[in-house]
Amino acid sequence: MSTKGKRALFWIIMLFGTWLLMEVMSLIAYRLINHSYFSYPVALGKLDATISSSSPGLPFAGLSELKWEGDFVEVLHPYFGFVADPHQNNPGLHVSDFGFLFSDTASPILKRSPGKMIVGLFGGSFSKLCYFSMKSALERHSAELGREIVIINFATDGYKQPQQLMILNYLLALGAQFDLVINVDGFNEVSLPPAENIPNNVNPFYPRKWDRRTATAINPSILRLIGSVEMTRAIKGNSAQFLKRLHLYASPTAFLFWQYRDHKLAREIYETTQKIIAEGAQSQSYTMRGPAFAFHDDDELYHELAEVWKRSSSQMKSLCDANGAKYFHFLQPNQYVAGSKPMNEEERRQALNPESRFAAGAIKGYPFLVKAGHDLQETGVKFTDLTMIFSDRQELLYIDDCCHTNREGTDIVAARIYETIYGK
Repeated sequence: MSTKGKRALFWIIMLFGTWLLMEVMSLIAYRLINHSYFSYPVALGKLDATISSSSPGLPFAGLSELKWEGDFVEVLHPYFGFVADPHQNNPGLHVSDFGFLFSDTASPILKRSPGKMIVGLFGGSFSKLCYFSMKSALERHSAELGREIVIINFATDGYKQPQQLMILNYLLALGAQFDLVINVDGFNEVSLPPAENIPNNVNPFYPRKWDRRTATAINPSILRLIGSVEMTRAIKGNSAQFLKRLHLYASPTAFLFWQYRDHKLAREIYETTQKIIAEGAQSQSYTMRGPAFAFHDDDELYHELAEVWKRSSSQMKSLCDANGAKYFHFLQPNQYVAGSKPMNEEERRQALNPESRFAAGAIKGYPFLVKAGHDLQETGVKFTDLTMIFSDRQELLYIDDCCHTNREGTDIVAARIYETIYGK
C-alpha cells in the first residue's frame, strides 16, 4: 500500500475510533441523564411526541371567537359561555346549530315517547370522549331496556360548573325532555381556574379563557410573545422531523444533542407562555375579568371550587327531579390522583408531567372533590367516584399529560356507568 493510502487508512481508523468512542460516551451520558438505557423505539417515540405536540398550541383571539390547534373554532354563547361554531368547523364533527359536537339529531330539543329513551351527556372533554363508548354501551342493551336509545352529547372541551347546570337549565326552558341525564366531570373544575383564569385575574367561575374570548384586540406585546412561542414550537417540530427523516436517532450522540436542544426550546416556550399570562393579567376590563375574588390559601380556593361543583350538581338533580328525568353524577378518573393507576415507563412518560400547568390543580383539588362527592351522596344525589376505576389496570390507557384516555379507557368508564345506573 502506498504512503498516501496508509495515511488515508490511518485517518479513517482514527475518525471511526473517535466516533465509536463518542457513541459509547453518549450511551453512558444518556443513562445518567435519563435514568434508563438508550433504545431506538424510545428515541423514536420521543421524536414522534415532539412532532405531534408542535402544532400551534396557543389559541388566538378574533372578535368573540377562539381558534385552537386543528382550526377548531369556538364562539361566544350568551348562556353557555362558548360553543363550537357549526359553520366554521369540520362537517365531520357534526356540530349542531346549538354548538354541540356529534349531533345525530337536527335539534337537541326532543320530546319523550313510550318507545324512546332520551339521554343527555354533560361534562368536559373527558366526558365528550366517553360519548361514543357510552352510546355503544347503551345501544348494546337497548333490547333489554326495551326502548330506542337516543343519546345527545352536551359535553365540550373546557366546560366546568356551573356551565353544565346552565346548559341543562336552558334546554329545559326551551322544552327539551330527558329520561336520563349523565354528568361526568371534576377535573376541569379544579384544574382550569388555577391554571388559566386566576393567573389572569379572571373570576374562577367564569368560562375558561374568558379574557381572551372577550378581548376586542390583542396587546401588541402579547402578539409578539405568541409569535415567539409559535416560532419556537415550529423549530422544535422541524428539528425532530429532521432527525427522524434521516434516521439520526439511531446515533446516541445525535439523539443526545437533539434532546438537550429540545429541552432548551421547551423551557423557552414555557417561560414565554408565562410572560403571556403575566401580560394578559394587566388588563382591568370588567368584561374580561368579572367580579373580584380573593382566597387566603390553596385550601380555601379548592374548597370553594369543590363547593360550587357540588351545589351545581345538586341543582342539576333538582331540575331533573322536577322534569321527570333521572340524574347520575360521576367524578372522572385522573392520573394525578395518588395510587389511581399502575403505569409502565411508556405510560408514565406520556401521562405524568410535573411541569404540566394542570397537574397541581388535580393533585390539590381532587381530595376536595372526593369529600364533596360524599356530601352529595348524603343529600340523595346518585353520585359515583370513579377515581380508582383504573387502580387494577396495567394496560396503557392515558394518552396525554392532562386527563384523557384512549378508547379502551372510555369503554371501561362507560361500562361502569352503565352498571351503576342499571345494576348490571
